[in-house]
Amino acid sequence: MSEESIIDELFAALNVVVLERLEYDSFKLIGTAPIWFVQFYGDTDLQQQLMPGHKFPVLDNFLIDAEAFWQKHQSGRIKSGLWTETDLSGQEFYLEASAVCLNEKKIINCF
Repeated sequence: MSEESIIDELFAALNVVVLERLEYDSFKLIGTAPIWFVQFYGDTDLQQQLMPGHKFPVLDNFLIDAEAFWQKHQSGRIKSGLWTETDLSGQEFYLEASAVCLNEKKIINCF
């Protein structure tokens, strides 16, 4: 098992989804999507462009702050604060997102 696949599986086991920004509101999935993300987004693959702000209104608002953060190329991270989402079965999920810069990559992670 490669180091990269171990990291992908670790994030999924910790219920963390990792997304890399492609364009302003467009992202691609990095690694394996945790089950909670699939419950909201459906099956996704590594090649599919995702627009998570369209599924999660709170995240859509946070992406404005994340974009300003990314434009400054700062180290560290910013957080969205906690929010609640309800899936189609009525199950509530308490989520939080972070935005980070890794070299030139703009990353969002939600957990």
